Amino acid sequence: MAAEWLSSKMICVYGLALIILMLACNEPPADQDPQSSDPALVTLPPPEANDPEAVFLYWQQAMDLGQFDNAWRWSSPSTKEWINLLRSLPSDQPPARKSPPTVIEGIRCVSKKDTAICHFAELQDDRLVLDSIRLLLVDGAWQVDLDRPEEQSSR
Repeated sequence: MAAEWLSSKMICVYGLALIILMLACNEPPADQDPQSSDPALVTLPPPEANDPEAVFLYWQQAMDLGQFDNAWRWSSPSTKEWINLLRSLPSDQPPARKSPPTVIEGIRCVSKKDTAICHFAELQDDRLVLDSIRLLLVDGAWQVDLDRPEEQSSR
């Protein structure tokens, strides 16, 4: 009788150890970003340089993920300065997502010579906000330009 009781206790202990082991295997490693398994963060492939829409979407996703080097490659000189400023900000902790990824819908870009304006709707707090962004064609590749000359001229 004591042997049966001890045997059933051992089965419970082994079962509990197995459950703990399985749960531990599902946890991301401590040095891995827990957001990296988020299905909304599927990384886009690098864009075709001649497609302003693809360049902007790639750039926005890189910024959302804190991948400043990837975004920098597709940025105008003034936008590169802004990214360098972001890089220089002190960070006591590894970068962590503070907000959900940007959701852009209904993007349409119109190009004239070396400038493209992309109009889009961004989902913010369960509502769509209309916005636009300018891209410049530099050496055959589109680059996101956050400089807004229309705002500067109205000051």
